[in-house]
Formats: sequence, structure tokens, C-alpha cells
Amino acid sequence: MNIREYQAAAMRFLNNDLPESTKLIHGALGMANESGEVLGLIKKHLIYGRPLVLADLCKEVGDVMWYAARHATAYRFTLLDPYPSHLVAGSAEQPLAYASRMHKAAAEILDEAEAVFPEEMDGDRGEARCNLVVLWAAKLLQQHGTTLEVALEINIEKLSKRYPSGRFIASDAIAKADER
Repeated sequence: MNIREYQAAAMRFLNNDLPESTKLIHGALGMANESGEVLGLIKKHLIYGRPLVLADLCKEVGDVMWYAARHATAYRFTLLDPYPSHLVAGSAEQPLAYASRMHKAAAEILDEAEAVFPEEMDGDRGEARCNLVVLWAAKLLQQHGTTLEVALEINIEKLSKRYPSGRFIASDAIAKADER
């Protein structure tokens, strides 16, 4: 599954009942939050010596990608596949660098989100930075021996279990929230 196929599949699980202004901020808030969770996994690994479990990393990156797809859909653009780019070539950089760059791009999208500061948007929908989130996520996963496609498939599988009807249903979301 490539990023464009993922964007279409993931959007089956959108809550379309949200007000338009909420739809515009939902993706930016989620990307910033979930990329922070990726940083949390890396922090626990680097600082506390916990193993960095690939399945957990894929789940968290998948969540970041869902919100990236949400943002792109709200602002009517399509995420770009990072793999044709020469920028995804192998690198010796630490996972912290990739996760930090992913989080920074997500935070910049949130900082300039139309629903927060509409007068500062100047037509920028966060498209370039949203695609940077995808790029840094791909590089992070590649460094750990897996691909973005694996994380995307894991995310769709998780969403399909959460929403057995194959689409967003508020009662399923509430039941999941109640589990926490």
C-alpha cells in the first residue's frame, strides 16, 4: 500500500460530523501529538534503555500518518510518496534525528493551522511540511529495517478492528476511548 492508497483507505474512518473548523485543526493537532509519542518511544529507548519495539514504532508512526492523511484531506491535497525521492537514501543518522524532524514539521503545521491563526495562513495549507512528516517517518522506519508501507498497513488493520463496519461510527470510538 503506497501513501496515496493509504490516504484513500484511511479516510473511510473519518468523523465527517465534525464542524469544518474542527476538521481543519484535527490533523495538525493529531500529527503533533502522535509524533510526540514517537519521540516518547525513542526517549525511553535512549534514556532508560528500554528496547525499541518495531511493532510499537510502526503503530505510532501509523497514527502520525493517519493524521497527516486527515490534514491533507481537509486541505484538499494528496500526500506524496517519499520513495521516488533521493532523500530517502540510507543514512547513519540516529533515530532521534528523524523523529525530531518529523515532530518539528508536525508542530509547524499546527503552529500555522488556519483554525488557530487564519490571518497567517497566506494560502499555505501545510502541504510541504505535511509531506516532510511522511518523509521523516519513512526514513525513521527504514533505519529500523522496515518500511512506511508496513506501518500504513498496520494502521489500516488497527482501524478496521476498531471500526468493524469499515467506517467511522461514533459509538465504536466512544467504546475505544472508554477502554483507556
